[in-house]
Amino acid sequence: MSSPVPPNAERIHILGAGNLGQYLARGLTRQNPLHPVTLLLHRPSLLQDWESAGSAIECETNGQVDHTTGISVELIDGDEDGDGAAPGVDGSSGIKNLIVACKTYMTVPALRRVRNRLDEGSTIVFLQNGMGTTEEVTKQLFPSVSTRPAYWAGICVLGVSSKKPFSIIPTGIGHITLGPVGNTLSPDSTTNSTSSHSPSNFMIQQLVQTQDPTSTVVSPTDLRKAQLLKLVANAIVNPLTTILSCKNAQLLDHDSTVALIKVLIKEAGPVIRALLPHPHPTGSESDAVDFSDEKLLEYVLMVIRKTATNTSSMLQDARSGKRTEIDYINGFIASQGERMGHLCPNHAIAVAMVQRGESVRAEHLGSRFDFN
Repeated sequence: MSSPVPPNAERIHILGAGNLGQYLARGLTRQNPLHPVTLLLHRPSLLQDWESAGSAIECETNGQVDHTTGISVELIDGDEDGDGAAPGVDGSSGIKNLIVACKTYMTVPALRRVRNRLDEGSTIVFLQNGMGTTEEVTKQLFPSVSTRPAYWAGICVLGVSSKKPFSIIPTGIGHITLGPVGNTLSPDSTTNSTSSHSPSNFMIQQLVQTQDPTSTVVSPTDLRKAQLLKLVANAIVNPLTTILSCKNAQLLDHDSTVALIKVLIKEAGPVIRALLPHPHPTGSESDAVDFSDEKLLEYVLMVIRKTATNTSSMLQDARSGKRTEIDYINGFIASQGERMGHLCPNHAIAVAMVQRGESVRAEHLGSRFDFN
């Protein structure tokens, strides 16, 4: 499927051509073919895979297969300072709209290659697991607020698998919760982020109008809360399924695993509450109640049951011999806790075990973690 693209049409670039990046490119293109989408590829082999796939993204949904064409690709082969990067396929070197859908640990190196094509007129949407990448990007790439792009972040609720390059299998229709990060936008522009009178948020408009995935825009405060909830769930499900090499539902099969879940939440709770936009006691009572250890445990158990048959992304990465995102999940909690003077030793143990590729049986968890 493809349509002629107007010569001056505004383009959306996607950094990260994995399953999520492909899913977004497909959805945006099918929703509005007149607004071009470019997948930024970081190695030549991906370009070869793209050509072998017929320059299209194949998607299988409920046994039905479709192919989406009309998506552009660009090999970003410049050096890590962004020098030597080829001009964009839209005829200019600038990138106005960028979705970052790569792994957390690849964010700074990948963005560094296109840094010179981004400025204060650009908008970046970070769609990733874990937390801490926006702070790293600011510190290492955009320290000056006068030239820093506007940051948005999103949480995508959907599982997307793949059986071959540029062929994806979503588990359903995904949903993205979007919001501006921190104070990068004024209150007015946050409120009107989906308005057609806000050209700087063109990309947000397109995401909201797209039907698959669907998107909802929330305030920076609500975005932060949603990020922290997902962080807690990821900090339980991802490392434990990886260490135990099991499906999500199996985390509830053993008393020792359930006990460890409670220990990890007890450690993380004070850190999570301190990271709330208005932490208790200076914040509202609802913040303290919604993010109590008991409520966090209820949320994690709900996520485990809802994704019972899933294989976590961290376990998939570990089985494939890939680096995991543990540093930006449990590692983030442990480092933030240390900064606050609240140690999280069991989260640190989880980080070390996943990094070393260690696997244990559920009944032996007590010998590796401190349940006291």
